[in-house]
Amino acid sequence: MIHKISSLIKRFPQFTITFLIIGQFMIYNYAHFLQVPIMQHHSWRQADCISFALNFYNDKANLLEPMVNNLGQNNDGKAATDFPIVQYIIGNIWKITGVNIGIYKFTNMLFLFFGLFYLFKLFIKITENNITLSIILTLLFNTSPNLSYFGISTISDIQALSLSLIALYFLFNFLSNFSNKNLIVFISVFSLAGLLKASAAFSYSICAFMVLFCLITNYKTLGAKKVLLSLSSLALPLVVWYLWFSYANRYNLKHPTGFFLVGILPIWEIESTKEKFNILRSLIDNKLDKMYPLLFLVPLLISGVYLIISKFKAFLFESSVMIVSLICFIAYILLFYFVFSEHDYYLINMQCVLLLFFIMQLKIFLKTKADLLKAKSTIIIFLFLLVGNTQYSSSLTWSKWRYKPDSFLNTFIYNEFESSRAEYFLWTNAYRYSLIENPAFKLDYLGIKQSDIILCLGDYTINRSLVALNRAGYTDYNVASETIDLFIKEKKKIGLKYIVIIEPNWLNNEKLKSFLTHKIYQKEAVSIYSLD
Repeated sequence: MIHKISSLIKRFPQFTITFLIIGQFMIYNYAHFLQVPIMQHHSWRQADCISFALNFYNDKANLLEPMVNNLGQNNDGKAATDFPIVQYIIGNIWKITGVNIGIYKFTNMLFLFFGLFYLFKLFIKITENNITLSIILTLLFNTSPNLSYFGISTISDIQALSLSLIALYFLFNFLSNFSNKNLIVFISVFSLAGLLKASAAFSYSICAFMVLFCLITNYKTLGAKKVLLSLSSLALPLVVWYLWFSYANRYNLKHPTGFFLVGILPIWEIESTKEKFNILRSLIDNKLDKMYPLLFLVPLLISGVYLIISKFKAFLFESSVMIVSLICFIAYILLFYFVFSEHDYYLINMQCVLLLFFIMQLKIFLKTKADLLKAKSTIIIFLFLLVGNTQYSSSLTWSKWRYKPDSFLNTFIYNEFESSRAEYFLWTNAYRYSLIENPAFKLDYLGIKQSDIILCLGDYTINRSLVALNRAGYTDYNVASETIDLFIKEKKKIGLKYIVIIEPNWLNNEKLKSFLTHKIYQKEAVSIYSLD
């Protein structure tokens, strides 16, 4: 029986990996998550991406003038960050299907699927057609908690990572045959990846180094013209990225909302030593292990450093790439240090950096310990890691939706910090957003027009409630409770018509009470007031 299964896998490897990736997605409960509203953790960033798509759907924005539902201090909602081509496509699909966040999530899932599919093809190439090992390594890569959770979300990081994985396949093809076609595809795909998320540039830097190294070492064979043309083409993604992000920066300066980062948040801009230490602790305790468990990462780092030291001369290319990968990873952490107090998804594109670090080790082992990698005991160990980590990531992803303190407090899945965060997200999702994110809840039924401007209080994100209600307006993000009366008076002059309260504590604000005289809706924690 085992022999027959092995034979089928070898005969139909692409069908097999397709089936297994989909199976892994099912274990991660993707079929369920496609049907539910915005994911809870980092819902604010996911809502921002949906908001861009929603404004394309409503014909309020175009590719060069993107906007979000939150009107901001300029009262126009115009803001730019990553190139919004995917949101533009989703917005136009919605014109046919109607607004459906599941379609957006499915699109991200497709990106991840094709990224993993091409990663499998890359492993097939690197391992010289060791199909079993290639399947296991591909699925192992997808056991990252960041991928299992955000793979079915709406954030652009997944799209950029997936394109980077596809680009790697064509990069290694180019390095083996120096085909112009492979180089063009590699550069084009990475150009798009960097547009969708700028952090993909760090992976591209490593890849560009690999191309540079191989072109220089093969200079005499390839000839000066081939080398110079190939080297000059490496600048194309840099030009593309510069054009868009410099434009986005100017666009944001012209429409200063302060919503999105187009730049860096480096460690040297944090003056407090205590704050630096707290972020470092957060990074180690709660962020890095969302890439992979530290039981994976630490041995991988130790193994890589050992190979660099012991095999540097014999494997100059692989060792150099590992060194550059480490430099890029550390540089990224230092350049975006401040975000790691909260945002684990900022590490998603660093998984491509980590992958390159691993691939170089794999290449060394294939040349020095090939029999060991083919041994049944090694395959069994990898299988145990695959099953265990798939279960770990599945449990972590599912528990973010069905968190039970008695089951998860201070376990290997959740530490104390994560437990408190999970409880908060579970509470706020059920208490503040469940009603307004119900597809059956429509402001149109209350006579609130699509063009009417609203203020939603109780939502401390930029866009989440406004996306759920499909209206332009403002949230708590725009105003402090101490100045709420002045804010409302100012915004009434430019068309503010309704106040939506999803946090009843706001009803006790004395400066707000004079505006809450005309209630038009009340259910659960949600109350809506007209300002007319």
